[in-house]
Amino acid sequence: FAAVEVRIDPDRVEDLDELPPPELPSRAGSEGDAGRRESRAPLSGGGGAGWSLAEAMAGSEEGEGESGPCRWCQEPLPDRDDLRFCPYCGAGVNVVPCPDCGAELEEEWRFCVACGTEMPPA
Repeated sequence: FAAVEVRIDPDRVEDLDELPPPELPSRAGSEGDAGRRESRAPLSGGGGAGWSLAEAMAGSEEGEGESGPCRWCQEPLPDRDDLRFCPYCGAGVNVVPCPDCGAELEEEWRFCVACGTEMPPA
């Protein structure tokens, strides 16, 4: 496959003065979900950006059988016993963000592996 050469025949290609609008991917659900989801982006690696550790861990102590929202993208998590990753953003549901750099950390870790910040006791 690496040696394949592609050529376009200009006589067979439509001459378009204006490009058609791009098709945006959509997920199952209502159209209103897209706008709601854009306003709640997952944490970025910026220093101090995002939620506090207490806010991020708020969902971890909830009763079993009620998953609550993803602590990274805030989308509702499905109620499943084998749930390990958010189906919307792909973040692990058993990790918390570092309050300084946003790196994914295991809940029991005492220090951030990316920036060395000491984590407050849970």
